[in-house]
Amino acid sequence: MSDNLATSYNKYISLDTESLYHEESLSRVIYNIQTYWAEGIKGKLPGDCLYTYMSNLKDGMHFSDICAILQMFWYDITEEDIYSILTTDKRFKQIGYNIWGLHEWKAYAEVQTDFQETLREVKTRFTDRNWTIFYMYKISSKRYTYEEIGNMYGLTRERVRQITNQGVRKFKHVSYMRKFDYYRYFLLEKLDRQKIILLEQLNTTYQNIFGNCNPTEVINTLNTIKVDFIIVNDKYILKKAHFQSIEIFLTKIKKSIPKGQIYEHPMSYILKILDIDTDIGKDMFLGLIDSSNKFFYNHINGILYMSSVNITKADIAYIVLREIGEPIHYTCIGEKYGELTGEHPSKRLVLSYLDRHDEIVRVFTGIYGLKEWGCEEHVGLLELATEVLEDEHQIMHYMDIYEKIKDRTMAKPSSLISLISNDDRFVIPCSGYVGLSKWIEVSEREILQEK
Repeated sequence: MSDNLATSYNKYISLDTESLYHEESLSRVIYNIQTYWAEGIKGKLPGDCLYTYMSNLKDGMHFSDICAILQMFWYDITEEDIYSILTTDKRFKQIGYNIWGLHEWKAYAEVQTDFQETLREVKTRFTDRNWTIFYMYKISSKRYTYEEIGNMYGLTRERVRQITNQGVRKFKHVSYMRKFDYYRYFLLEKLDRQKIILLEQLNTTYQNIFGNCNPTEVINTLNTIKVDFIIVNDKYILKKAHFQSIEIFLTKIKKSIPKGQIYEHPMSYILKILDIDTDIGKDMFLGLIDSSNKFFYNHINGILYMSSVNITKADIAYIVLREIGEPIHYTCIGEKYGELTGEHPSKRLVLSYLDRHDEIVRVFTGIYGLKEWGCEEHVGLLELATEVLEDEHQIMHYMDIYEKIKDRTMAKPSSLISLISNDDRFVIPCSGYVGLSKWIEVSEREILQEK
């Protein structure tokens, strides 16, 4: 099953890797081909071609764009080779975070690294009303619908939609989009290495980049340019492609499990498949599946249980009993249930969970086990004794009766004779010997009939 999980994951996450590049990447490549192939790129060194290209472009380039272009023509050139060219060739210099330009550009303005200032620049292109409408629909941490905004401003839904679309075009204007690209690339590269980062880090670890801006609004703003990021549980930032791969994987797994069955896998294996290798990532994933009743995580042994239907409290009781590994009193099951779930149900509720599961059987008063262990449904001690006497058709010593039923009960011999002594269904004609009352009643009737 584990191999199938990995195969399913690889098969169903064929996402668009080009989405990580700038929207203008294709046009740049075309421009590159038209300009430099005509000049006879064959035979030229990568550094010379890059210098010519950037001279014509008259603007800085992100490292990923440089790699994309050079690797179009030099297939065997690595990112390490390209980085070596940029750092050793005196014609190039770093002019921003992973952004490179030409050393001769003495007056080149470095990329703006004040997010609030960049946002203020864009706001100047809006009227106050239109900015507020755009902000409420696209940026605010509390998102409003077209209808809600329209009701506030006396506008139709269509008019609100037009205003927000106009706002998006303003953000995507080349003069602003390139500035926001700095922040987009910054976060994308952090996520390439860390996979998942905390939303609050935008105000702490990366405060020099984003200042004191609301971190949710920072992500919403960047997604206005291009939807690269997803916020999970108001706490974690993931690349959209990574989040989609997790969703697709979980959906595929749930659909593959036969109805009524529960599959289990080590959490470490699931996280490895999903490319999650940090404690932050594990916490994020647990928060993600916690909202679905189709998953249950046993944090004591690190096992994730999965089902195509909701995992009930009775199912969790079954998992708890399997974890214990032997028939045990329901109060102990309740204690273990509390350790696993953080819930502390009453004794009556625990009993209801146990009695509702088809694979759980009551093997004795208050004692529960599993059918897969060979446990059978409890039959009362006196019912077992009656069954033996009827099979033998004779009075028997209680110890002989006990020998025949001891594998089907957890009671002691003393409990057997004590219960028999106080039950009218049995008679004790002499010390330690037991018969059924109905046998004596039948004999007395036969004597009367003969008279």
